[in-house]
Amino acid sequence: MAGMAHDAVLGELEQGPFWAALRLKIEARGEGEVTVRMPFGEHILNAGGPGVPIHGGAIAALADFAACAAVWTMPETRSSATISMTVNYIAPAVKTDLFARARVRRHVWTPVACRMPASKVGHLIWARWWFSIWMPRS
Repeated sequence: MAGMAHDAVLGELEQGPFWAALRLKIEARGEGEVTVRMPFGEHILNAGGPGVPIHGGAIAALADFAACAAVWTMPETRSSATISMTVNYIAPAVKTDLFARARVRRHVWTPVACRMPASKVGHLIWARWWFSIWMPRS
């Protein structure tokens, strides 16, 4: 479990202006893994009203936040930055909260690879992603 200092960082992540605008919330966490929720709202949609798919940029932002938060649950983390990100969109997400699970798969000093399994909305799989995150040595 992350220490108190890392708890503060995770709280700051959620309160950052961009992440707060997306209403991201860390729902669960353990060392090297998190589950993050982005509640449904018209602020994350493509143009066209509540029946259109959620914008891919919002989905990518959710993935980026989850990967960063997963890295910050690790006690040795002192700083991080996303250096590479690939998101494969599999299906549209419509009128639903979105959840992202991130787990640190390989940890060396630099970079860290985070793999997110396909995220499920009900029974619909909507995206799969990979990240490389820079963690400089202390």
